[in-house]
Amino acid sequence: MKSLIARFCLIVSFCVLAADIAFAQVTVPSGGAISLPTGGNMDLSCNALNVLGTFSVNAGQATNAGGIAIASGGTLDSGQGTISVSGNWSNSGT
Repeated sequence: MKSLIARFCLIVSFCVLAADIAFAQVTVPSGGAISLPTGGNMDLSCNALNVLGTFSVNAGQATNAGGIAIASGGTLDSGQGTISVSGNWSNSGT
């Protein structure tokens, strides 16, 4: 029983440590698509949003973007949604 509890504590500790060091940016690959649902919120936590495919906000929110880069061939459709950006906005697409 002690061994099982020790394993559980080890797994929980690893998950907590991994969550503390996690970071990411969001990239929509060429030919790919992300579509937020109505009322949905994607909090980018000051990370970059790179759009090579199609990113549709619809009636949702994309918040706390550190920067947005829309590549040639990429499409960002805000629809009736809201986008908040604290960094640069680069648009080479549509």
